[in-house]
Amino acid sequence: MKRLLLIEDSKVDAMEAQAAVELDAPGEFEFTICRTIKEALNLLQNKYFDLISLDLNLPDAQRLTGLVQLEEYAKSTPLVVMTGENEPALGLEAISLGAQDFLVKGASSYGKLLARVFNHAIERKKLTALSMQTLELEHKVLNEALKQSQLLVIQIGRAHV
Repeated sequence: MKRLLLIEDSKVDAMEAQAAVELDAPGEFEFTICRTIKEALNLLQNKYFDLISLDLNLPDAQRLTGLVQLEEYAKSTPLVVMTGENEPALGLEAISLGAQDFLVKGASSYGKLLARVFNHAIERKKLTALSMQTLELEHKVLNEALKQSQLLVIQIGRAHV
């Protein structure tokens, strides 16, 4: 079961999202609900989540400020933004700031869409982490090869003296 932190100040919206996902993906997600960014940041100090879902209008964060705070604090956790506002430019900005996806609440086939987006966000973040690990390994291998070639050049230079 995937652990999901849902940051949503509206009890109705939180219950609707949870019920929609449970209907279309039963038993796939365990929900923890927070009403503020502060509450979420406190919870993230001691608890791991596979995914964070963030409402953009909270009592202590408006628009993208909550996303920026969470992205700084939980970089390795995929984050999906949910809002009642249908603003494509805001969605693109959220993605450029680190969100894996952007959803407008209450869209048709909401549960299937939420479950799909949540699962895809987790997988994309895993692929990103794997890509970074691969790049780091390639960097180490290339650095080691460079060191070895420099040593070989020094040894050849000493042999000719």
